[in-house]
Amino acid sequence: MEGKRNIGLAVALIFIVMTLSVRATEPTAVEVYRCKLYNSYVEGNVSQWVKFLPEMEKVYAINHSSEMLLEIARTRYGLVAFLINEKKGKQALIDLDKGLANVETLLTQNPKNAEAMALKASFLAFTVELRPFGAPVNGPKSLRQIDAAMATAPNNAYVLMDKANAKQFTPFLFGGDLEEAEVYYKKCIAAFEKMEPNQCRWVYINALANLGTCYFKMDEYAKAEATYKKALAIAPEFDWVKRHLLPEVQAKLKGKR
Repeated sequence: MEGKRNIGLAVALIFIVMTLSVRATEPTAVEVYRCKLYNSYVEGNVSQWVKFLPEMEKVYAINHSSEMLLEIARTRYGLVAFLINEKKGKQALIDLDKGLANVETLLTQNPKNAEAMALKASFLAFTVELRPFGAPVNGPKSLRQIDAAMATAPNNAYVLMDKANAKQFTPFLFGGDLEEAEVYYKKCIAAFEKMEPNQCRWVYINALANLGTCYFKMDEYAKAEATYKKALAIAPEFDWVKRHLLPEVQAKLKGKR
């Protein structure tokens, strides 16, 4: 009788271990949406993010995961940049304000959340273009915020990305510097490449594309081409690079020959 009981316990334990193992390999909600965002970004369909955000918010309303809220904020950051490029300033402002609210919630939960600090810096930088009357206040505030994020987590890939963007896209008179941007992009890319796994991180391939645009502005066309080719080796159908950035730099290189 005792032997049967032990066998039953052993079977139950095996079942529990197998169940936990299966659950451990199942993607989390954040991972699922991270891959949806990545795939649509690669395909050049960032407009789909408008559809994903309400779904992500529903998940957050249930689990109150700070990781999901951070992903929501980061998605809004990418969406605002897309909407500005599409000349949709009114919609960009709506998502900008929601993104700022997201990061403020994260910083209330953890004032030392460096990724949230860096995202706040980027949202404040967007306000310089979308609300120019506030630029004298929000411009310097954005730069102080990204410096605070760097002081908190100097090797964080996402923080390095926002610092690199600040250096590339801030006018030279206000602290912009392409050579410094190059250094930060390289550190950012190296940090992403140390992550395991690094799949489905749209910011990673965006960093490669932005490093390429940085080289392009510096007239370093061969380096830009090599960087774009690296991005395409990772994401062969990366629409922005494949159809726009790479042909543009290759035309420049052809003109120099």
